[in-house]
Amino acid sequence: MAPSKTIALAALAAACIAVLAVTPASAQPKPPGYMIVEYEVIYAAGYQEYLKASAALRQMGLGGTFVVRGAKGVSLSGEPPKTTAIIQFASVDEAVAFDRSPEYTALKANRDKALRWRSFVVEGLVK
Repeated sequence: MAPSKTIALAALAAACIAVLAVTPASAQPKPPGYMIVEYEVIYAAGYQEYLKASAALRQMGLGGTFVVRGAKGVSLSGEPPKTTAIIQFASVDEAVAFDRSPEYTALKANRDKALRWRSFVVEGLVK
């Protein structure tokens, strides 16, 4: 192969590798985020108020999609879980943003009076 063709081919290969190397991570699909909630009702009337208020947020388009809602789990080892909910979000960042949003933050004081509440977010698998 002629030296000029070899240099041109090497330059083309280097350019292709450079483009692949600088492709932003955002071009790859983000994994979904799942908010896992475990709770126990300690004040029934307050819980009903919280349910109404959180339903209003969902009607406004805030929040994720319930995958599991108000389910009792079966213990395979350790302490049995309380009532559980799993809410899917487009990403972990969106789940955290929802939890920290002013609209949802406004519900937390009443929620915490009515429920023993534990929640966290996990990253799901990209399909």
